Amino acid sequence: MPIRNKWGTETPIKILAAGIGFIILFSCLCGCGAPPGLEGVKKSEFDLTERFSVVSPRTDPEAREFYAHFPVTRKGNRKDSIVMIAPTAVHASLAGFSGPVELKGSATPVFNVGDGIRMDIFLRENGTNKLIYNRFFDAGRRAEDRDWIPLSVPLELRGSADNWLEIRISGGPQGDQTADWLALNAMSIVPRK
Repeated sequence: MPIRNKWGTETPIKILAAGIGFIILFSCLCGCGAPPGLEGVKKSEFDLTERFSVVSPRTDPEAREFYAHFPVTRKGNRKDSIVMIAPTAVHASLAGFSGPVELKGSATPVFNVGDGIRMDIFLRENGTNKLIYNRFFDAGRRAEDRDWIPLSVPLELRGSADNWLEIRISGGPQGDQTADWLALNAMSIVPRK
């Protein structure tokens, strides 16, 4: 079915439709990319950043213990991070995941002072907590803790809707919580082979 354009000539609808289709395809290809904060996360990974929330908030509503999408730079590497301020705990639902998977990401203390930070990661399945990873960071005394430290924890999930990942941080051995800020980057669930 021909239509007339502004010059009075007829233009077949197929040519018009093809032109519009090309414009849409070109726009999609040029505009596609990773959403902010997901750069470097592979398609087979599931980023947990938006699933994390504070387990039990402090009684002081002005106190901040958790920041999402906080830029942290260590050894020249700036990364979009979740920052936790000790003592605190965050958790993320693992509903929808089952089988052999791996928790991946990286962590670093934000500051090089204090007596260190302890991080414990728990898997909560059907109401029971199981410690699956722990680490002590002491950026004030150990140079290797002043960089992004890769985390990789194999998990076997049963697909329960009641599966949770919980991350707790606390002060060092002297109980000094000065500058006890821990940054977590690209915490993701990745299928294991």
